[in-house]
Amino acid sequence: RGGQQRERIIPDIDKVVDNLYIIGLSRPEDKGFTGGNTLAWVTEKGVVVVDTKNPTWGQTIIDKIKSVTDKPIIMVLNSHGHSDHAGSNAELPPPPSVEYVVHENIHKMWSQDKCSNVGNCDKFKGENAKYLPKRTFKDKLSLLEGRDRVDLYWWGRRHTNADTWIVFPAARTMHVGDLYRPRLPPFIDVANGASALEFPETLAKGVAGISGVDRVVPGHGPVMTFDDLKLHRDFMQDLV
Repeated sequence: RGGQQRERIIPDIDKVVDNLYIIGLSRPEDKGFTGGNTLAWVTEKGVVVVDTKNPTWGQTIIDKIKSVTDKPIIMVLNSHGHSDHAGSNAELPPPPSVEYVVHENIHKMWSQDKCSNVGNCDKFKGENAKYLPKRTFKDKLSLLEGRDRVDLYWWGRRHTNADTWIVFPAARTMHVGDLYRPRLPPFIDVANGASALEFPETLAKGVAGISGVDRVVPGHGPVMTFDDLKLHRDFMQDLV
């Protein structure tokens, strides 16, 4: 930000709850900012990764996951398509050993011939085109089974037109990307279909439509509670 070189500080990997870990240093104001929060969900078959931070952090994500499990990465999900949340996708193992799954509007953004301001499509050109996800969803998609299950939801436009609510039912935890930075006005990526006016409506739909969640992982900052997300819904309504 501001063109200044940041000091490279290696983030820790911390347990959120059994089988779910977070790799942080995710606040833009942090010394050593790495990009958004990364989650690692350790399943029977392997590890599901949510968000891959800024470019150049792929190997760090791999190393940190190896420090808590010897299981391979089998799947990568993205809360949305911006480079601070998907910048290192192409630094992780390629398909078909790893499956990449995103909302259909993320795929459209990454498939643009010419990138919008923060469209991040340049990371999926040339040899990296193989990292364009083959699997997408529109409103809801469930992945894996039993205690390993991950549910993906899309409730409407807000920060972008593709923000995904990623729920781990067995862990009672949800990653919500940049739809939530506690009581801070959000960046509205109009070039990629975002809507400030629809933001509180989208939050209200998600809060009403999702149950069984205690912990909410925002795109940036510490793990919060579901009640905090309700407060953010009310804050955004007041802001609009």
